[in-house]
Amino acid sequence: MPESILSQWHLWERWDLVTISIVVHLIIIFFFISSSFVRPKKIDFRSKGILTGFIIALYFEMYGIPLTIYLLQPFLSEYLIRLYPVPFVLRMVGSILIFIGFINIYLGWKKIHSQNRMVKEGIYSVIRHPQYVGLMLLTLGQLIQWPTVTALVLWPGIVWIYYRLALMEEKEAEQQYGKEYENYKKSVPGFIPNIVSGKLLLQRKKSSA
Repeated sequence: MPESILSQWHLWERWDLVTISIVVHLIIIFFFISSSFVRPKKIDFRSKGILTGFIIALYFEMYGIPLTIYLLQPFLSEYLIRLYPVPFVLRMVGSILIFIGFINIYLGWKKIHSQNRMVKEGIYSVIRHPQYVGLMLLTLGQLIQWPTVTALVLWPGIVWIYYRLALMEEKEAEQQYGKEYENYKKSVPGFIPNIVSGKLLLQRKKSSA
């Protein structure tokens, strides 16, 4: 590996940072990301397998051993020098996506765990799956901040799995809540927020303040 790449990033082989980063993110994944609409009765370990692999692979390379650079250096050494570390502008974009993603996850978790019924208020009045959208944004931001071959392969799988999981949960919600959920589904988008519904939410907050 060229010395110039190594000299630009001094945090490789920092196994303390690898461990801390993985543990913190796994706590978020297993305890703050819940099923949609209602408080979950137990943790769904199956849907979190690929997500766990993504987090471990990402931080293993970011602070441990840069496998992607080792693999690609013989073919793309000139481009790797420009890419690692990622330019400041891209790091900022990644940070913004991570922040927005975490806010979505937290607001969704807070609403779900504050009541024992189907949630339609707060951020759930803007999109039906705020936690899953937040998860996709958070992992995309991490991928932008530190792109690796493994993460690039796993991220589309994360999006697909949680999209499919959302569809399955919607079918269950339709069976459990019937007309109430059908009306909610017609008025609130699933993943991409409607600008109008976002404005209405802000107006409600101002009027209730």
